[in-house]
Amino acid sequence: MLVPLSEALRSNLIAQGIFKIGLASEESGFGILLKEHLAHAHALIYGILVVVVILFMPDGVLGYVKKLTKKKAM
Repeated sequence: MLVPLSEALRSNLIAQGIFKIGLASEESGFGILLKEHLAHAHALIYGILVVVVILFMPDGVLGYVKKLTKKKAM
């Protein structure tokens, strides 16, 4: 899950999606920031996500999902 997200950040797919659904305009200050800098920040964002997963999901994402499904089954 993290690798596809990192690739989406690097290729600016997320910024393009934000523009398509209308959350930001490409001409706005926020839009320019997304277009020019989000692709370069992919390593930082990926690192933050890895740390969050390690801290809050020590069994990994699938282990977390299994834990949630066990709680719902009870």
